[in-house]
Amino acid sequence: MTDQELTEYLSRLEVCIPKVMHGLRIMRKCYAAEGISLSQELTLIALLQNGKSKMSQISEASGINLSALTGIIDGLIDKNWVIRIRDPKDRRVVLSELTPAGLNQANKLYKNRAEGIRDVIEALPDEEREIIIRGFEKIVSSFE
Repeated sequence: MTDQELTEYLSRLEVCIPKVMHGLRIMRKCYAAEGISLSQELTLIALLQNGKSKMSQISEASGINLSALTGIIDGLIDKNWVIRIRDPKDRRVVLSELTPAGLNQANKLYKNRAEGIRDVIEALPDEEREIIIRGFEKIVSSFE
């Protein structure tokens, strides 16, 4: 690939990325409940997918900085969606776990988010869908 071709691809991406981000924000407004931040949503979904977890595990699963996670968990505790418990195997370890109300909220968020993504994906032709998903997977793996 020539420098000129690479520059053209980068220019096209620079136009698309903000539009994708904007579209994701609009889509999130359609399904996220009032008063739930994106960080809280990501935390709830991480706990939904992984069960009771240490803060480091939630941080890894959600992509949220460990130092910010304590405040996010505190906010979810205030909403009665999360509780902190001691690990029965090691009392020094504190785990976070969804409450029944938190499990309900996380399931609702996850379902609504999946429906929003499904609507976007269904609008694409099959061959383009596969190419786009494969492209996103490669981008994600390049960050790891």
